[in-house]
Amino acid sequence: MMRIKRLTSSLFSPIPISRDRAIGISERLAALSSLSSSLEYLHQHRNLAPGGLNDWEIMKQTPESKIPAIQKLTNAVSGRRTTLALHGTRVACSLGMLLPGNSKWRAAGNLYLAATTTLLQARHRYGTDGSDQVATQVQTVTGLARLSKSPQVSDALMWYLALQANMSYAASGWAKLAGTKWRDGSALPGVMRTRTYGFERAYRLTQRYPRASKVTQHAVLAMECLFPVVYLAGGKLTRPFIGSAAGFHVANAFVMGLGRFMTAFPAMHPMIAYTTAPRTFPEVAGRDDRMVKTALVLLAGGVAGAGVLATQRRARAVAGWPNSRTVTTRHGNVLFYDTGGQGVDHRPVLVFNHGLASTPEHFAWMVERLAFDLGHPVVTYARAGYGPSRRMKQAPYTIQESVDDLEDLIRQALPEDRKVVLVGHSLGADLNRRAVAQLGERVAGVVYLDPTHPGQLVRSEKQRKGSEMFT
Repeated sequence: MMRIKRLTSSLFSPIPISRDRAIGISERLAALSSLSSSLEYLHQHRNLAPGGLNDWEIMKQTPESKIPAIQKLTNAVSGRRTTLALHGTRVACSLGMLLPGNSKWRAAGNLYLAATTTLLQARHRYGTDGSDQVATQVQTVTGLARLSKSPQVSDALMWYLALQANMSYAASGWAKLAGTKWRDGSALPGVMRTRTYGFERAYRLTQRYPRASKVTQHAVLAMECLFPVVYLAGGKLTRPFIGSAAGFHVANAFVMGLGRFMTAFPAMHPMIAYTTAPRTFPEVAGRDDRMVKTALVLLAGGVAGAGVLATQRRARAVAGWPNSRTVTTRHGNVLFYDTGGQGVDHRPVLVFNHGLASTPEHFAWMVERLAFDLGHPVVTYARAGYGPSRRMKQAPYTIQESVDDLEDLIRQALPEDRKVVLVGHSLGADLNRRAVAQLGERVAGVVYLDPTHPGQLVRSEKQRKGSEMFT
């Protein structure tokens, strides 16, 4: 019993780590990531040659920045010899950062590795991943913290990195939670059977032990989604959460081949340990925690600002154009529509029907030419649930509902004897095709613009499931 109590006490206890020790561990783990990264690029140097995956003559056609000065700087370091030389110096610098010591020169090493990673980002568009970005953040923070003469500034930087780590895990977890495959337990087997990140032995284990596979996925979700609670209970949750996260990255390294993740993300863990330990411990007694309050104020301001902007955007989207008109269909839906062109009775009216997840503005350049330049009568409208048009029907949505709405729009918005030409893009084209039978002789013609196949949503299981997301 005493052993169990001791084990529990050691497992659920803070990690009192000093400022200098936290910086030293973080920078060394980040240096291991940079060392591994540069050695990989040196080993795969053929990708830099003409015709290679990262051939600069091709890569520079899509510049990372539109600023001429940055383009010139990127181009200057992207020659094959220069790139290899930079990686050689990065290897030497990374090895130096692994040596013992606590001098100010280590700040220069950290900042050099962070700067060269940023400079070479465009050069290695294919091959970089999140571990490089994390290592760059760690090296920037530890470099600036070593340069700073103020402990308060160093603590603010360390708090920034700790909060960044929390957001990284939480955002990843909640993004996974939004996907049905992570919730129903099919995500892990799906990943394990892929060619890029898969591992056949692990995949077979998920098939042999489906319940254990599902529990593993849910455990990962719980660890990531709940990671910020590491700051509760006075640091007693630090060891379980850091240990779980580190184990997760080690598993990713061996199973998915993400070797640099094993050192890059854990490089942020010392900052979490430093910021979660209660200040009653001598190692963190002088820690400045004002960064937390500042971050919370900024977060609240950002959320409030984002809410205001979202509300304004929503208001503009549902307001319609100043001269828009409305009709109410048999299903109770309220459709906003606009007309254009000259009132020439003998010309059929062009009625535009937009595609899935699109809007009538998609046709703006066509309508401008036809209605304003040529004077041809046109009607554009947003289907129920798009833009300003409101879907009021409570029953589940069906394709036939949109077809009925289109018929009602034409019969209410145009004179009975006025013929129409239905112009539809993608799904809108198929809705027009279905509406022809209901409109009869009112239809003078049908124009297809990249139309949806009549049986597309029925024959393609993936597209049928995808269409269910658009209510």
